[in-house]
Amino acid sequence: MHKLWVLYLAFWGFAKWNVLVRVVPFSYWRKRLLMRCLPYATSTRKSTFVAKLSAQVIVDLSEKVARHHPMHTNCLRRCMVQYELLDRYGYPVQLHIGVRFTPEKKLQAHSWLLCEGLLINDAPEIVSTYTEIEDVRTFFAGKGVEVMEK
Repeated sequence: MHKLWVLYLAFWGFAKWNVLVRVVPFSYWRKRLLMRCLPYATSTRKSTFVAKLSAQVIVDLSEKVARHHPMHTNCLRRCMVQYELLDRYGYPVQLHIGVRFTPEKKLQAHSWLLCEGLLINDAPEIVSTYTEIEDVRTFFAGKGVEVMEK
């Protein structure tokens, strides 16, 4: 039953973030993105529900939903949904964003999550190919972005 609830939340979370990313201007949802890049303050929201499911199980269930979701899912959408699921139930999680150049000199970006300081939704060998943007707030400075502290 608990796993079904996570699957349900993940399905609708992917739908929500797909609409936000595809339809809504970045200026509207960028604060939500940037807030997730701040260091995580310890949450007191840990519920009895999550005590039965580990953070890794929650991420694995959301990955299954992402693979079969009718809408497009990429690393950013996956991270935003997984962040919300983990944060909802009190897991300390932080979004990280990195960039790299392809051999064709195209810029690529990638996002991943750390939960309790551990990489939880990606492989270390993939993440290591990206240069992390250390302070996303500084990166967006001068681009009309105001970020409140969490």
